Amino acid sequence: MGLLTFNGIGVKAICAVVPHTVRRTIEQKTYFDDKHLCDFVKNTGIIERRIASEKQTSSDLCCSAAEVLFDRFLPDRGKIGALLFVSQTPDYRQPATSNVMQARLHLDNEIFTQDMNYACSGFIYGLIAAYSLCKSGIDNILLCVGDTPSKFSSLKDSSTALMFGDAGTACIIGSDAKFGNSYFSFNSDGNEFNSVNIPGGGYRIMSSIGTLTPFEDADGNEKSLEQMHMDGLSVFSYSVRAMTSDVKKILEYSGLSVLDVDEIVLHQANQFLNQKVSKKLGIDYFKTLRSIEKYGNTSSASIPLTISENCGVTMANKTILFTAIGAAFTWASGIIKFCDLQNYGVSEL
Repeated sequence: MGLLTFNGIGVKAICAVVPHTVRRTIEQKTYFDDKHLCDFVKNTGIIERRIASEKQTSSDLCCSAAEVLFDRFLPDRGKIGALLFVSQTPDYRQPATSNVMQARLHLDNEIFTQDMNYACSGFIYGLIAAYSLCKSGIDNILLCVGDTPSKFSSLKDSSTALMFGDAGTACIIGSDAKFGNSYFSFNSDGNEFNSVNIPGGGYRIMSSIGTLTPFEDADGNEKSLEQMHMDGLSVFSYSVRAMTSDVKKILEYSGLSVLDVDEIVLHQANQFLNQKVSKKLGIDYFKTLRSIEKYGNTSSASIPLTISENCGVTMANKTILFTAIGAAFTWASGIIKFCDLQNYGVSEL
């Protein structure tokens, strides 16, 4: 059924970090005219984004967020039992970035490390993995979720150039009876992998001069095989249908209604999509937590970044519902309770 329940496990602390560089949508006039830029802002809600420098990686942003948690919440790094790194923009093809981060963060050698790649649904899949490790007896999971999608988006592609921003986040997940029950739903449809993908640069189509050479597609967008390709209409229709049905499924599974939920976080893909999802769910879009205006679509980081941006320093006894869909497609939803969550907000690197 793709449904899970956990008891006595929750998120203890959270932090987000974004690059210092701000890129305002309305100012991107090199390849787009004023009308296109204004229409884009109106439809997507993306006013500005944060863009990583050439040498700044997802792990840099996530490690910076983790250091905040160590400085202000858990000074004893020896208590960390596992490090999960969720990203589609790792530092290397080999080795796993989580392994490098273990040394960089001065964590014990005897911890579990793992890289995960789920694009925009990655935070929820990371939570499921972290909760599962906690259930097996490993406490204090450091979940680092971040992406730098600006690095694989063509500046001349109208479907992606203005959409994506960069961010990194860190959470500490642990066991405590006060968290009560948490519910998760997860789904996958690999038949749709062509709707959002980067065709070249992997081991199916290896890097070459051909994969790196830009070409013009049927819509006049210029990009290479090693940059993102997205069928916007297909992604939109599939996302609305999948996110809506999954939220209904997890609410039924949990025995809760929308009225039992204190906060709702929809993956910050774009404003128009989330307005459609909200309408189908019978909720007010403007009462959902949002960060799309300031940060754009930050892929896997969008849900934890949105929580960090909107929630107070301490969140006590609030039930949160969130849902996201990512490339391939994978989509997932969760309902968890924040009990004395320590939120250290959004910092710049």
